[in-house]
Amino acid sequence: MIGFKSFLDVTEINLTSGLTGIVGPNGCGKSNIVEAIKWVMGENSPKQMRSSEMNSVIFSGTNDRPSRNFAEVIIKIDNADKKIPYPYTNISEIEISRKLERDKGSNYKINGKNARARDIQLIFADTGTGSKSSGIVGQGKITDIIESKPENRRSILDEAANITGLHNRKHESQLKLNSASNNLDRLSDIELTVNDQINELSKQARQAARYRSIGDRLRKAETLLFINQYIKLEYLRNEINEKKIQNSKIIEEYQRKISILETKKLAFFDELPELKKIDNEKSETVQNLKIGKIKLEQEINSINQTKSSLINQMDQISNEIDREKIIINDSQNKMTYLSDEISSLNDNGFNFSKNIENAQKITSETRKKLDSSTAKLTEINSKIISLSSNKSELKEQLESSIQNKSKINEKLLTLDPQNDLLKLNELRNNFISLKNNHEKLLISKINNDKSFLILEKKCYSIKDEIINLNNSISNFKTELETIENFINFDDKNSLESTIDKINDLEDPIAYVLGESLSAPVIKNVDQNKDNFWLEGFLSKENVKLPKFCKPISESLNNHKILKNSLKGVGLVDTFDKAFELQKDLGYGQALTTPKGGLWRWDGYVELPNGKNSFANRLVQKKRYKKIKESLENSQKTLDKLLTKRKILEREFEKIKSFNKKEIEEINNNEKKLNELSLNISLLENKLNQSNDLIKELKLSSNESDKRIEDLKIQLEAFKNLSDLQTEELKIRNENDNFKSDFENALSNEKKINSDEEYRTKNLDQFLIEQKEWEIRKKDSNNRLEIQSTKIEELSEEIEKLKLLPEQFAEKINNFDKKLNEAIIEQKHSEDNVVRKDSQIREIEKLQKEESQNLENFKGENIRYESELNVVKSKTEGLGEKISDKLSISLQDLIDTNKNRIVLRDINQNEIHQLENNVERLIRERENLGAVNLRAEIEIDELKSKLFEMQTEKEDLSLAIQKLKNGISELNREGRERLQKSFQTVNTNFQNLFKKLFNGGNAELKLTGTDDPLTSGLEIFASPPDKKMQSLSLLSGGEQALTSISLIFAVYLSNPAPLCILDEVDAALDDTNVGRFCEILKYLSNEKDISFLIVTHHRLTMANMSKLLGVTMQEKGISKLLTVDLEKATEIKEAS
Repeated sequence: MIGFKSFLDVTEINLTSGLTGIVGPNGCGKSNIVEAIKWVMGENSPKQMRSSEMNSVIFSGTNDRPSRNFAEVIIKIDNADKKIPYPYTNISEIEISRKLERDKGSNYKINGKNARARDIQLIFADTGTGSKSSGIVGQGKITDIIESKPENRRSILDEAANITGLHNRKHESQLKLNSASNNLDRLSDIELTVNDQINELSKQARQAARYRSIGDRLRKAETLLFINQYIKLEYLRNEINEKKIQNSKIIEEYQRKISILETKKLAFFDELPELKKIDNEKSETVQNLKIGKIKLEQEINSINQTKSSLINQMDQISNEIDREKIIINDSQNKMTYLSDEISSLNDNGFNFSKNIENAQKITSETRKKLDSSTAKLTEINSKIISLSSNKSELKEQLESSIQNKSKINEKLLTLDPQNDLLKLNELRNNFISLKNNHEKLLISKINNDKSFLILEKKCYSIKDEIINLNNSISNFKTELETIENFINFDDKNSLESTIDKINDLEDPIAYVLGESLSAPVIKNVDQNKDNFWLEGFLSKENVKLPKFCKPISESLNNHKILKNSLKGVGLVDTFDKAFELQKDLGYGQALTTPKGGLWRWDGYVELPNGKNSFANRLVQKKRYKKIKESLENSQKTLDKLLTKRKILEREFEKIKSFNKKEIEEINNNEKKLNELSLNISLLENKLNQSNDLIKELKLSSNESDKRIEDLKIQLEAFKNLSDLQTEELKIRNENDNFKSDFENALSNEKKINSDEEYRTKNLDQFLIEQKEWEIRKKDSNNRLEIQSTKIEELSEEIEKLKLLPEQFAEKINNFDKKLNEAIIEQKHSEDNVVRKDSQIREIEKLQKEESQNLENFKGENIRYESELNVVKSKTEGLGEKISDKLSISLQDLIDTNKNRIVLRDINQNEIHQLENNVERLIRERENLGAVNLRAEIEIDELKSKLFEMQTEKEDLSLAIQKLKNGISELNREGRERLQKSFQTVNTNFQNLFKKLFNGGNAELKLTGTDDPLTSGLEIFASPPDKKMQSLSLLSGGEQALTSISLIFAVYLSNPAPLCILDEVDAALDDTNVGRFCEILKYLSNEKDISFLIVTHHRLTMANMSKLLGVTMQEKGISKLLTVDLEKATEIKEAS
């Protein structure tokens, strides 16, 4: 695994057969290993991972180490026995991986191929394991079994019998049954209400016929008006579109070219992250290997620090014990107070049922009286309205006719169109002036938008360059720090520090000169120094090397000391050549190769194996200088880019501010233009209407005189209605009294319910608090016991630290070999990234040229678009009018009147005549008053609804019967499975109990009801020499061992190849831990089960076959150490 919680680096765990223990101090990450196994098995609940969200399982970083963007866990399964079913039966080894990228979700793979989470879960389920199986026993499982009630404890049998799914299906069916019964009752009540509504709507339907006749004529007139307005706007829009289409064809061609270039660039960009990822992984591998070597060297010092830390922990635990004792005392006092409050509230709740029954009875009687009175009042009101409606209507018509006559005469006197004509000419002049100014502003804005886009692209380009430079600088600094940790630069007088350019001969020089490279260079002899190089020393002898070998000194520059010291050293191409020429060497001569190695005249040979630390030091020093130069160049480039970005940002903000002002001015001008256009249209309409209105008013005046005379004659025919109105007033007063009584009764009932709800709420709150304080007290007692155990464990841990090994030389040599291989691979990946970057920059240059041409043509289209927007705005306004008046969309109107639509330039006078006709029909319709136009439709809807309800009642009856049958079948199947599983678990439990206790007896019993599905599970045990009794009466250790027997009994009913136990032995003493270890060995040997055990107990550790030690030397980062105890025992016995 890598990047999972506290395990930052790659961590590998070999889960072999037998007993494997995970040990380490609290908080070091032991349980993270168990959670990693559950996670790769398909666990998707953050709560099970002890996290608020799934992203929290990714390493979140420390003060010294950055967070990671992914976590990955891989598990390999040995399928040699072919137990995993098709399609993996014939595959000897199966590799399952799960990788989570931050905010992107999980990715599952099986043998490198993508898979679903469901596929992973099925593989583990088929082998009897999985994230939720009984083979994974978490912390606190034993305590849960001991403290659970028998009814809750039965869930253990549910897991063994695999009937949890049946319970869920039964619960869902019961909910559906209750809902169906309620729906059936509700449909009956609704059916009565619908019949009453149908009778009432029949009366309203007769009043709608007259209204529809006028509505049809009005709709036709409005349709004709809207069609003519649409034709005029569409004619204008087509003229603009023809101009725009020609320009758009040119734009599309440029966009196609840019799109092709963008596709190529994206293809390269898709390849680039993978190359960079590979390069980063190689660089990270090099750095991790270097850092790992340092950590191995520092591990000895860390042991002493750990010992000091354990002593400090012992002091802290002592303080925590004192604090827990105080908490236990406070909990007891609070629990006494809550018990008194609960008793008081229970005494106040006994009279509620009687009071609420009386209140509901009074409310029901009052409601019946009120309903009867309301029915009488409705009947007499209907009679009064029927008799008086015609008389009232005639009076209103008479008053309306007189008022209309008066208004007509006033309008005839006030109409004067001359002032409106002068005002119209003035508005037209203002409109033309403002429109010219608006067009100039639009052209200016187009030019500014082009500048804005160019600056924006430059800013984004510089931003990307800055991000890349910052990443490069960070990588350079990290690598420099790593090299500084390995190489000491303090000794500036050594020969090694004076070597600069040696033409990639670091390996040959290091193998020949070896430790003498670290000797200082001095001018005079100094006998106080053990070794040194004399500056200016020159040997006189000229050494002649064998044929076919080149003197290494010829490949060096003017470094006098190196040339002098390497006079007798020859350079050959291959190892074979070196062995061939070694016999021809003279006294003091030697051979080497470009890869290193040493062949001396005296027969000594040292082959290059990558372990020469002096060669690595020379290579690292050379790389250090190269990286430092690159870092300085990158920093200078970054400073220039930051300065350039500030200048561009200032220009960007300046243009942005100017654009904002221009946009505000353009918007203001558009509003003013729209207002002027509207005012001009209104004045033109007003002038036309005034002329038409004068004619119409004279005709209306004559018609009003005749109408007034007719209405006066009709009003004399009606009699007085005072008798009915007197009776209506009497009944209304009686109805008001009943209504007041009903409201008082209802208010009293609500008050009783409210008081009971308040008492119940307080009682529930006190019960919750009482339970919480009991839990706190219990937790404090548990913690007190745990802390006492921890003090003993810490004392033992301090003693163990003294025995840890101190030799890590072999590990350091392995790190050196891996490091050299990783450096070669990293150089190759770096070259691939540079090559791909060059290709991308070439495409971006072509894109820039084509985009410039595209922007020039887009500027012309913006002007056409502005003109189209004005037409579109008017068309949308027309569409809103059509939707408001005709309740259809503009498009529907066009589709239904295609034959009437012919594009032409319509005269405005023609439209004014149509508008006047619409207004006349609207006035005629408004004189009719309020009418329910949906009465007939509502009657049909209610009748259809009534039929559907009758059909639905029949369907509900059938569904209720099916649900009852289904629940009975689920109960039968659950009982059969549970009884069968109970016998298996009980037999396993009895056998395991006898092995754990070396005798005795135990059994499981179903208690409570006769139905196994609702009964409880009671545990009875009889340790040796004791009588049979329930689990709660046993001692603490006996309870723990009995619970462990039950856990293993359930596990053996459906065993898996791996069983994980997380601190199961925490509650056991040394004697019981010994028994626990014996049963583990028995199950491991006899049943061939592999155990992974997280433990703090020294006796459990001693019985393990292999120990996995989890440490946290660096805060927040877990490391894993493996100790094979069986192999260590064999080595000790052999010695």
